[in-house]
Amino acid sequence: MKALKLTVVVLGVLLIGSPLMAATQLTVTGAAAMNGTNYGLVVSFDGSTSTAYVEDHSPADETVYRAAFWIDRSGGIFMDNCGDTCVTSHTMFLARDDVDGVIGAGDVTVYRVLLRRLRLGNASGPRYSVRVGARQNNGTFTYVGGVVLAETSKKKNIMIEWQAGNGDGMAKIYARNTSGDAWNLKGSNTTLTNDNLVVDYVRLGATSAVDATTTGDVWYDEFESYRTLAP
Repeated sequence: MKALKLTVVVLGVLLIGSPLMAATQLTVTGAAAMNGTNYGLVVSFDGSTSTAYVEDHSPADETVYRAAFWIDRSGGIFMDNCGDTCVTSHTMFLARDDVDGVIGAGDVTVYRVLLRRLRLGNASGPRYSVRVGARQNNGTFTYVGGVVLAETSKKKNIMIEWQAGNGDGMAKIYARNTSGDAWNLKGSNTTLTNDNLVVDYVRLGATSAVDATTTGDVWYDEFESYRTLAP
């Protein structure tokens, strides 16, 4: 993995050794490695709502922030709290503004990336997708994109571009199948009013809104971040 500066944070449950308690777990294994790296990050879900993630404090009042990482659901993640009637999701990546210069309860999410299990209703069974939601100054979120992680293509390279602006703020999501492919734009909004926000830190993993029916593993690797938009 390229994100050597990340620190592991596990929240949401206090483990005392009871067999009735559960927790989302993080591990680093060779099985989750992608594209010739030695290790990848495994996020393991076992039916609890606890969170587990790696956190990067390198951003500092960023008005432009670009992040890219690989995701692979070959570990068998399964999300199902409503069968064929709704969409199940959790937030796998967060960019946040610490507001007062100190990480705490008053921080706000600048944008969030959701891993979603879509409705059934097709012969191949459930489909999974990734999309990004960007916060505006008024606190509402605008969602763009839909990167499908299909049975035949469970692994994707995801890139998110974000920029603050007054009516011209921007959030975009791209995807590609291999590192040699061109980036394919999957969603874009370039009319956001989000100039009150900056990126101060980010989290990757099971960062929030984990559903109690989610089980299995999802893999991540090769996280990268930049203070510039893609060339």
